[in-house]
Parts: sequence; C-alpha cells; structure tokens
Amino acid sequence: PHSVWGLAPGNTYHWRVQQQIGSTAGPWSQAQSFSVSATAVASENTPGVPAELTLRGAAPHPVRDAATIQFGLPRAGQTRLAVYDVLGREVLRLSTEDLPAGWHTRSLDASSLAAGVYFLRVEVGGAQQVQPLVVVR
Repeated sequence: PHSVWGLAPGNTYHWRVQQQIGSTAGPWSQAQSFSVSATAVASENTPGVPAELTLRGAAPHPVRDAATIQFGLPRAGQTRLAVYDVLGREVLRLSTEDLPAGWHTRSLDASSLAAGVYFLRVEVGGAQQVQPLVVVR
C-alpha cells in the first residue's frame, strides 16, 4: 500500500535544504543547512470523520511554488491553518474559518516564501498538529 502522496509506508525520506544568505563573494555571506526526515505511514484514505485531528502535510513536498494541504477534523469548530517560520512567527495564514468535522483541503501558494524550513500548523478546539514544511527554489 502507498500513502496519499505515493510514499511507501514504513520508509523514511530525508530532505536537505541549503539556503545562501548574501552574495557568495561578499563578507556577509552565510550558508544555512536544514535537514528534515519523515517516515511514511499507511492511511486508510476513507472519507468520513477522523478519530483525531490529523494534518497530512503538504503535497508535493518539498514545496516549490504551490502545494495542497489536507487535514481532518474530528469535530466541527473554528479552525486555523497557518505557516510559521523557525522563530515561531506566523508568515502565511491559509485559513481561519468554522469548518465541519471531516477531511478538508486547502491550497498553499508558497511563491512569497523564501527557501527554507517552515512549520505548517492546524488548530481546532484547543488541539493542534504541526508538520515541517520545506520550501525550495
């Protein structure tokens, strides 16, 4: 079986992103590297209501310009979906709305984000889920 984005369950996938700050010849040049690993898990991919708040992350991942975010709510409620930088600052709000229980999909336009590591967070009724989000150029 395969997960929703074609990753084999049980396999671990690794991404390494390097970000260059400043010119490569200038005195203010600095390189930052980030590594992110994730293990794919099997999913039933059935419609309906999940037993707990579930954030499936972004597809495709790493993200270049755009991606699709899928998340499941066990109950209806005011839901917030946002992207945060590594310092915890909200850099992009994807959704703040009252949503029914069940699976939902939102689009992510990452064209305004610099390459690097971010965190995707969904919140509803005091519960939250967080997934790393890698943006590459």
